[in-house]
Amino acid sequence: MESELLSIEAELQQEESARKETTQFWEACSGTRCDAEELEEELKKDNERLLQVINFWTPKAKVKLNLL
Repeated sequence: MESELLSIEAELQQEESARKETTQFWEACSGTRCDAEELEEELKKDNERLLQVINFWTPKAKVKLNLL
């Protein structure tokens, strides 16, 4: 279980890094005209990555919690 928790932590850290990149992108666009399609694609990628992490770990966490 500890190794799974470390895996979850690593994936969440990757997601945090991706979110930081998106924030930097937003900040870079804040003072200029920005390509809305590019921004939309970046946000979709962010959301898809987060959804993948949630979908992967939720069933595993439910099983572990039921065992406790």
